[in-house]
Amino acid sequence: MIETSQKNTINIWCPFPPTYLTDQLLFLKNIGRQSGLIFRISDKLNPSETNLFFEGISIHDLKVLAAFKTTFPETNVGIIATEYIEVIENNFHFYGKKIYQTDKYRNPLVSLSRLKRFLVCLDFADTIVILGDSPALSGLTDIFAGLKIVNTPFPKIEPANHARHTSTNSFYFSGKSTPYRNQVLNRLKNKGLLRCSTFFPMSEKQRKQRLRDCAFQINIPQDKHWKWVSGMRVYYGWINGKPSLSLGTNDQTIIATCIDQKKIDHEFNKCLVMTSPEKVFHEQIRNYHAKIAPHNLLVKSKWHRFLDGAV
Repeated sequence: MIETSQKNTINIWCPFPPTYLTDQLLFLKNIGRQSGLIFRISDKLNPSETNLFFEGISIHDLKVLAAFKTTFPETNVGIIATEYIEVIENNFHFYGKKIYQTDKYRNPLVSLSRLKRFLVCLDFADTIVILGDSPALSGLTDIFAGLKIVNTPFPKIEPANHARHTSTNSFYFSGKSTPYRNQVLNRLKNKGLLRCSTFFPMSEKQRKQRLRDCAFQINIPQDKHWKWVSGMRVYYGWINGKPSLSLGTNDQTIIATCIDQKKIDHEFNKCLVMTSPEKVFHEQIRNYHAKIAPHNLLVKSKWHRFLDGAV
């Protein structure tokens, strides 16, 4: 069991429908279930509890946050990081590229807007909270003196039960639709490997059913330059008894290193030949539990101090 603080209720301020946050909320819920914490979702900030919120809030909600911290400056507030922001040689990088760089996959004005809102939130949040070890936010503490960053522990997969399926090579994808993802999914369909895909928004019932009908969950980056695995998507698959495979990524975070990451090249058929889904699933879970143990030990003290408002 993950040990925790005496203050065991955490208010997750979510002023918008959590359509895209299902996996992250499940991750937090299971941290709580295994450690005696209660993560409660609310559309209001609570002055008597530690508050967490996900970055990406609107300008209106930013004003609500500012007013709340002005009125209750001692209340502990943490912002949950989801964007891959780095500072390299004094330049902001957004998902691996300089913030002002443009290509057919991204608009620098959108990146700048999202970065600006994140930075403004730092004026009213006491701590940045990272779910597990991703995103790493490399270099931010080099330019923001006194910036506090805390990592959550990883929850265990309990129980680790594989959800059987008769087809070995049937893959399922869920996530946001992008031109690059659609291109990869069409290749899978043309080879008869893709059983189904679901784009956000979707019902939880529909997503679970389609996932359970398939042998493997696949992770596809939003564009071909995107090296990261969606760790929360992989975690969601594990909770529902499915192993994952990632196409076209090169990610060294903990969850990512527990699954196969395959190149998308001319040997597409060969790289998708898999062994038993059940065998792969249990191997991934064993690797995950082995790798999270040192992480959880490393972050335990700082995570407890954050819950106590002392980070």
